[in-house]
Amino acid sequence: ASMILEALCVGACCSPAALAARAGWMEDIVDGLLAKLDDLGLRRAVRNSLHRSLGIGGTDAPLVSVVIPAYNGEGTIDETLRSVRAQTHRRLEIIVVDDGSRDGTVETVLAHAAVDPRVSVMRQPNAGVAAARNTGWRSAAANLIAFVDADDLWAPTKIARQLEALDVAGGRAGLAYTWYARIDPDSRV
Repeated sequence: ASMILEALCVGACCSPAALAARAGWMEDIVDGLLAKLDDLGLRRAVRNSLHRSLGIGGTDAPLVSVVIPAYNGEGTIDETLRSVRAQTHRRLEIIVVDDGSRDGTVETVLAHAAVDPRVSVMRQPNAGVAAARNTGWRSAAANLIAFVDADDLWAPTKIARQLEALDVAGGRAGLAYTWYARIDPDSRV
């Protein structure tokens, strides 16, 4: 882990603290490097060590399972996945449930999964959005579930702010939600 960290610092011409300040893009690079390791136990240990060294993600952060039901979402799923993957809270399991799409939805999701091990796709015959959501949350590894549709976008701090709200509320809250803004097909709010 220290060799990888040193190589990243040398390559970026900066200190570990400066590198950590740019953790969003850097974590994708680290995850790509670690995905090449065959031994999953070693991969997890090296990843956690790097995260601790850089002060990002880490295993202390709660895991959040993101469930994305998708039906013929080829035109929007790429941007949706980009917004989910760009969350400042990095410890995510991203489950896309393909609900019998007949377009390139699955191929787009698989392209994201190839560069981000947090992304996975499940396939089922078309049964509707509620059934796809149910399929996704039933397979989730986390106790915290976040739903997003295949044509929606998240602000980068959405999950972090919701986790903070749940933490502040303590046992008095079991749900956190956000307001929304409508966006037209030309990305105008």
